[in-house]
Amino acid sequence: YQAQLPNIRIHTNRWIPDGRVYPRLIPILHAPTLMKTSVIKTHQMLGAKFAIRAGKLYRKPVIFRQGFMWSANEASLYQYDVDHPRIQHIRRVEEYVWSQSTRIIVTSHEMKEDIVERLPEVVGRVYVIPNNIDTTLFRPMNLEKTYDLVFVGRLEKMKNLFALIDAVKRLPNVSLLLVGQGALKYEILNAIRPIQDRVTYYDRVPNEQLPHIYNQARVFILPSLYEGMPKVLLEAMACGLPVIGTNVRGIREVIQHGKNGWLSDTNSDGLLGAIETVLAHPQLQHRLGQIARQTMLDHYSLGKLANREYELVCDVVDNPSS
Repeated sequence: YQAQLPNIRIHTNRWIPDGRVYPRLIPILHAPTLMKTSVIKTHQMLGAKFAIRAGKLYRKPVIFRQGFMWSANEASLYQYDVDHPRIQHIRRVEEYVWSQSTRIIVTSHEMKEDIVERLPEVVGRVYVIPNNIDTTLFRPMNLEKTYDLVFVGRLEKMKNLFALIDAVKRLPNVSLLLVGQGALKYEILNAIRPIQDRVTYYDRVPNEQLPHIYNQARVFILPSLYEGMPKVLLEAMACGLPVIGTNVRGIREVIQHGKNGWLSDTNSDGLLGAIETVLAHPQLQHRLGQIARQTMLDHYSLGKLANREYELVCDVVDNPSS
C-alpha cells in the first residue's frame, strides 16, 4: 500500500508476535509518530481504548468514528437482553470511549440519538457523516438481468437470511444470487439445497467486480434484523437498483418507502409480499432505481462526505480542546 499511497506513512506491527499484546503497546511502540501527529483517529470500537490511551499520553485530540452500535449489534446477533453481562460490559466500553473522544462520528441519526440518550454530555461532540460510495465505480450498467434478486453481505444471524430463503422457496419463479462469507455459510448452503436450481452462490467477489454483480439483478434485497449504515445497500442504490430493505435501524434511515426503495417486515411473509410487489411492477422498479441513484449522488457520494470529514478534522486541529 505504501507505493500506492505516497503521501501516507503506514506503521505496522514489526515487533510483537502476539496479536493480543500489540494493541496495548501501540502508544509506546509508535511513540515518535504519535508525539508528532496533530490528531489521532480511530475507526472502530474494538481497540478504540488504545487510541484514547495514546491521546491522553501525548495530549492529542482523538476523533472516534463508529459505523454501527456494537452493543446493539451484539444483542441482536446473540439475542442478549440489555442486562446480560456481556452487553453491560460492551456498553461500559462504549460510554468510556464516547466520553473521552474529542469528536464522535457516527453514520446515522439514530445512532446519534442513542448515544446522546445514554450520555447527554457529549451531544455537542457527535456528528453524523454517513458511509460514502464511489458513485463512479458503483453505477448503472446496461447488463442483462440474469437474476431476480441479489443479496451481498456477511452470512451471519443478523442478516436474517433464513427468512429470505423461506420467502424465495414460496415464490417458485424467483431466482436469487447470494454473495458473501460467514459463520452460517454451510447452514445456508444446506437451506438452499431444495431450490438450488434457482439460487446461485458466490463465496467471494472482488470489490471492483461488485458493480457487475449488482447490475445483473432486477432487485437488491437486504433482510437484516439490524444494521449500522450498510454499504452494500448504498452500493446497490448507486448502481440504480430498486432495493428492498427491512424496516429496521440503519436501513430505514436510507430508504424512503415507496420513493427510493421498499421497506418490509423482517419475517418471511413480509419479505415475500415486498418481493412480489416490486417484481410485479417494472415501472415501480424503474422509478425506485432512478431515485435511488440520485439519492446516492446527492447525499452519499465519496467526494461530498470526504469534504465534510476533512472539515471536521481541520476544526479539531484548530480547536483541539473544544
